[in-house]
Amino acid sequence: MTTLVLFLDILIASIFFFSFYSKVSQLTEFKAEIFSYKIIPVYFVGLAAMIVLFLELYIFLAYTFSYPSMTKELIVLTTLSLFSVLMWFKNRKSSSIVCGCFGKVRMLNKFPFRRNFLLLGVITIKCFLPHIYFDFTRHLEIGISIVILVILCDISLFLGKKKRDIKWGQLEL
Repeated sequence: MTTLVLFLDILIASIFFFSFYSKVSQLTEFKAEIFSYKIIPVYFVGLAAMIVLFLELYIFLAYTFSYPSMTKELIVLTTLSLFSVLMWFKNRKSSSIVCGCFGKVRMLNKFPFRRNFLLLGVITIKCFLPHIYFDFTRHLEIGISIVILVILCDISLFLGKKKRDIKWGQLEL
């Protein structure tokens, strides 16, 4: 049971850190994505972007350090539900089912409703599992590992894009 709880904590923390990292690295595109929903005035787009980034960073830290409260689950359930409702409204207006939640990773942006409902299910299951806690250094190691993996993933995406853009024979080191 401990392994399952730890796996789910790491999975949720990784997803939200990856989302946070993707949005921070492309902040202008993220603000344009928020504006495309046409729900809030343009002068509140920056504030909305900062709130979303803060929530995603909080969720990452809460799951990384196994914050022993149902508050994190309630925040995630509320956030994902709100995102799903907003995407549904956008879909009705523009017939666009993709989102820019994960930046350059098209696979994670393709089916946002399925992804969010799957995450809602995982969070709901997590609510009924027992809480685990390790010492601070173990949680810090987990957090640093997640950050390193996300950065390595970003580097591999960057190199993959460069490889498509130029031929390897033209590459000078």
